Amino acid sequence: MMADRMDALTWKGFGEEHLAELTRLAEACLAVDGGLPLFARTPLLRARLLQTRTLGAWHDGGLVAAVGVGLG
Repeated sequence: MMADRMDALTWKGFGEEHLAELTRLAEACLAVDGGLPLFARTPLLRARLLQTRTLGAWHDGGLVAAVGVGLG
């Protein structure tokens, strides 16, 4: 079953234009798992995840994961 879910993910480049979706994802994660409330705010999300190379995983039109890698 897990393989079916993974196959349904679409990974693609991610940028500033997706910041609203990233904020919604961070808020949802915070509501479910707790964590650092500041991470759901735009300045910290931008600083930590919008890096040299950022990818978002989408499922059924919604962002479900993101990763940012900075170089330098």
